[in-house]
Amino acid sequence: MSGKSKISFYRIPEPLFHVEKGIKNDIEPIAPTMNVSRLVLEWEERIRLHQEKEMEFNQWKDEGDRRGIRHLMRLEKEMMDNKGEVT
Repeated sequence: MSGKSKISFYRIPEPLFHVEKGIKNDIEPIAPTMNVSRLVLEWEERIRLHQEKEMEFNQWKDEGDRRGIRHLMRLEKEMMDNKGEVT
């Protein structure tokens, strides 16, 4: 190559229709808003479910950590108790 970069530009076509401003009694202008609202509700539900699962996992993990700490404390106590014994 000669050191020059080649860049391609694509023209975005103009929309075939223009939305007229104003109030209409037609249901079509409401449909996109309804779709967005539905998508927002779906995402909120997904986020809520994810947060619930995360809370359940954290509770499970904390419980496991507590069991592990208790087990280590028990082992340490046994080691201290057995320190004077000869096996």
